[in-house]
Amino acid sequence: LVFAGTSREVFRVGQFAPNHNVGHIAFNPNAKIGNPDYGVLYITLGDGGVANDPREYGQSRFEPLSSILRINPLGKSSGAYSIPIDNPFVNTQANDIAPEIWVYGLRHAQHFSWDSRNRLFINDIGQNQVEEVNLGKAGANYGWRLREGRFATAFAVTNGEPGRVYALPHFKDEFTYPIAQYDHDEGHAIGSGYVYEGQAIAELRGKYVFADIVTGRVFYFDSQGLDAQAPAEIKELRLIIHGKEQALMNVSAMQNSYTEGSRVDLRLGIDTLGELYLLTKADGWIRKLVPNSP
Repeated sequence: LVFAGTSREVFRVGQFAPNHNVGHIAFNPNAKIGNPDYGVLYITLGDGGVANDPREYGQSRFEPLSSILRINPLGKSSGAYSIPIDNPFVNTQANDIAPEIWVYGLRHAQHFSWDSRNRLFINDIGQNQVEEVNLGKAGANYGWRLREGRFATAFAVTNGEPGRVYALPHFKDEFTYPIAQYDHDEGHAIGSGYVYEGQAIAELRGKYVFADIVTGRVFYFDSQGLDAQAPAEIKELRLIIHGKEQALMNVSAMQNSYTEGSRVDLRLGIDTLGELYLLTKADGWIRKLVPNSP
């Protein structure tokens, strides 16, 4: 298809490295006309690249990197967009805070999604140890680079070694912690996820289903009663492919461009009925998730 319409630049941000860039952009599908979220665009940006957030953008509210931005792309009161008046930092008196920022302290949130209860689930890729799922809350600070999951990093402790994680301090801090997390014994990079609200698979209804990009493993946890003080128990969704239970890595894998070994490059998608699809970039297939036949 050839694009035949017109286009304009809405937002541009520079980076110092090619990785940890834009992860996802979306409008809130629950927002109706008259709702403050209607027509408002959410944009997630990584910390700019390399490793260990060398420019410390995670804890900066001046730079838009390492954040989820919230803008009105049609409200051109000044420039290409306007800033919603209910953004958490829009009325802040300090001139070193970007009012586009909705939440910050994220390393590389590649995906987010809303459920029908209007909860925003944010999947943030970790550094060396922990992958995490967060609930969106306006103004929240998710801790990067001082936190990785529910742990302190080397940059938050004395004589820490980058790449390792440490026990949290005993005092109460200002960070918002994940509702679920897994370590690199189980996967390497969390990708997309959705609360399943379709009809085809009764056992999955109300479960938050998400994928590890590299290994191709599909996980889930119960989306009810979530509490950051007690992270949800994660379970793995076993897949039957070509008539037998097997891992996606067995049927769709390519050379890993980051490290040794193979990767699936798995993403999840959802249709208007709430049914889930698996996109495996290694083979270019889209597979629909359906119930296992007896």
